[in-house]
Amino acid sequence: MNKLHYTLRSFESKDREAIKDLMRGVSWPEHYVEVHANAAEKLSKDDEGDVLVAIQDNKIIALMAMKHQRLNFLTCVYTLVVAAEFHRNGLGKALLDYAEKRARESENRGIFLDTTDNNTNARLFYKAIGFHEAYTMPHYYLDDLDGITYLKLFNRQL
Repeated sequence: MNKLHYTLRSFESKDREAIKDLMRGVSWPEHYVEVHANAAEKLSKDDEGDVLVAIQDNKIIALMAMKHQRLNFLTCVYTLVVAAEFHRNGLGKALLDYAEKRARESENRGIFLDTTDNNTNARLFYKAIGFHEAYTMPHYYLDDLDGITYLKLFNRQL
């Protein structure tokens, strides 16, 4: 595998259409595309928010939006999306490593995120990098699509 070269930078409002195209490129339903684009915009202006894009050849190839919550001292990764042609190149792991670094800097005790119950690749990936399945929320995404929340606590075994 060739080393993937990219640059990480903070999300900017001008990135909105590019991140929507990124989500559409991995077949996200349109209503989620709009919701996550709005969340990225909002979180980028929030003191507890952190939104990154990965750029290669002037094109956005990944997005991660997170919030370092003070309520429960957990960092929630709201959005993690990598362009399909860059899957299995370490980019998703690099983004989640960054999320962990920022969560620790924020003195949070862990990270959580969710995915659909039918997203087998994401579920295997999260488990492989140390996340544990915390719970299933029936009908979280759609009437026939459950949500699975994954949790990674620092300095604690589940």
